[in-house]
This record gives sequence, C-alpha cells and structure tokens, in this order.
Amino acid sequence: MERKFYAKILLFGEYSLMMGSGALTLPFTRLRGWLRFPGEADGHNNPKASNQALQSYFRFLTNATTPEPFSDLLDLDRFTNDLEQGLFFDSNIPSGYGMGSSGALVADVYHRYARERISVANAQDAGQLQQLKEIFAAMEGFFHGESSGIDPLTSYSALPLLVKSAQEVRTVNIPASGQKKKGGFFLKDTASPRKTAPLVSLFHRKYAGDNFRNMFHAEYIPLNDHCITAVLSGERQLLEEHMRQLSGMQLRFFREMIPDHLIPEWEQGLESGDYSMKLCGAGGGGYVLVYSNKDLGDDFIKI
Repeated sequence: MERKFYAKILLFGEYSLMMGSGALTLPFTRLRGWLRFPGEADGHNNPKASNQALQSYFRFLTNATTPEPFSDLLDLDRFTNDLEQGLFFDSNIPSGYGMGSSGALVADVYHRYARERISVANAQDAGQLQQLKEIFAAMEGFFHGESSGIDPLTSYSALPLLVKSAQEVRTVNIPASGQKKKGGFFLKDTASPRKTAPLVSLFHRKYAGDNFRNMFHAEYIPLNDHCITAVLSGERQLLEEHMRQLSGMQLRFFREMIPDHLIPEWEQGLESGDYSMKLCGAGGGGYVLVYSNKDLGDDFIKI
C-alpha cells in the first residue's frame, strides 16, 4: 500500500498552459511525501499539525459539491478512521515553491482510499490518464480553488507528462543520453516562498493589454512549444538557443514575477552565455529553472 509520491517540476508551460499552449512536467525524485502514522517515521517537524490539516481536507472531501460525491470515489469512512489514529503526510516537499506539495498529497490520498483505483500501469493509457486528470483536478480544488490536475497526475504516474491541451495528456520519454554530458537542467533556490494566486492575477492583468496578449500568442507560446520539442528530441544545441530566447523574453515581459535579488544573476547568465534562467511555475520565489551546457556550482541542484 505504501508508496512515495514525488514532487513535480513544470519544465515548460508556466502561464502559457492556461492559454492553450503545451506543457512538459516531470517528477522530481529528491523531494517526496507519503501518508504515515505516528511512530512509523522520524524527522517530521509537526505530525499533529499535518494531521489537523488533513482533517480540514477531509471535511472538504465530505462536503464538496462535484459531479459525483467524493464518497462514491473514496472510502471516506476508512480515511476518517485513519485520521483518528493520527495519520499525517510526511513530506520534504517545500510549500510555496511550486513543486507540487499538494499534488503529492492528493495522489497519495487517491492511492490509499480510492474504491476502484486506476493503477499506475493503466495510468499510461490515454483514456485513463485523462480520467485521472479530471479526478485529481476535483480533489486538488481544496488547495487552489481551481486545479488542472496535472501536479497530482505527475506525482501519481511518476513519469514525465506532455500536456497538449486540457483534453490531451500523455506520458513521454525524455532522452537520457544528455545525462552523461556536462550541463543540463538545474534548480536554483530563491530562498523565498511565494503565493501563486496573486501572481496569476498579475498575469491576467498583463494579458488584458493588447500588446502583451499579441506578444504572448505570436512569440511566447511558439517559443515555449519549440523548447518542449527540443527537449523531447534531445537537441541540446537547439534547446540552449531557445532557452536563451525564452529567458530574455521572461526578463522583459515577466520581470515582476522574478525576485529582485535574482535579476542581476539572471542578466549575467544572458550576457555571458553560460546559462539561462526561466520561471519554474508561477515565479515570484521558490525555485527557478536553469539550463547550461556546463556543470554549475553547489548553489544549483542538478535535475
């Protein structure tokens, strides 16, 4: 029954996913979480607080109005019994970093309590993948108000996902040959958690302007899709070129989403050509994504 559910990285698709562009996500196995009982795990700072948060989530599942009651989907009687025994979510996925901490929790709740669970093996089937996405979107609504379901789907499948549209998601293989070479994708910690909702509101305000909206559809979305194609085809040189263009475009048009203290380093990467930075999700803090053709220092986490 016990599984570890990984964090997720939105490699490409921040903001553009909301407007019909493609997205590419992958699980990040260094960060993970799983439902446990007291005494089964050491090191969690506050199991009691986690249990109380789970009880709030349970009340949402009990009372939420959805196309079908969550009680039809999940064994809520067993869930409440486990909560009474102190069940908590033991996780090292940082909250407010855009790494899918709530997605991992949702995936584990489904894994543990679904009445007719779609197995991980069947989750690679296009039809069942879409069905899971819709289930997870409803279950994650408690945390974000509205969810695409992609975060828990990535965590549950533990595979890279290519999102073509709201109705088309499939698992993909990312070429691994580049792992033996220097460089690749890295994460850099901005050391500042963020809240997603204000950033999304800011994007919508910017999108309401004709110039920004025209740029977004004519330039930004095609470039985002070119980056995804380059990753999936293993064309590192082309990816490096596209990443540099995307980094410059985000610095110009998404500057408010970049923490102020990071802007000099962002600009330095573009000027030197040594690396390119981009938002990792909504921006505003958390991690940023970095691409380089060389190995970077200890301040960067290799993906």
